[in-house]
Amino acid sequence: MERTCAVTGADTPPWPDPHLGPDGQDIPVREEEYSRCLDPGKHRILAARAEAWAQVLVAKGWAEHEEIADSAALSWLTDPLVTTHRTTVLRPHRPRRAGRRP
Repeated sequence: MERTCAVTGADTPPWPDPHLGPDGQDIPVREEEYSRCLDPGKHRILAARAEAWAQVLVAKGWAEHEEIADSAALSWLTDPLVTTHRTTVLRPHRPRRAGRRP
């Protein structure tokens, strides 16, 4: 996973831990920090890690992946708070157990 993420996240910028002091000690998180985002670009790593997980699961044969062009086609998808620009669906592969319906 880490090797794959190094590829999918190669263009995401690193940033220092804002809660790590110069002496290596943790700095307490202030309550007001939870309601602000000073650098939204740093969250691009979330998409890179999700893509890495998808690649690993598919490469290991544990899932198949499908890109959905029109997310409105997914009846189970709730109305997002942001515009969806891409939807990836992973369907797990698992052996069927005797007596279970598909």
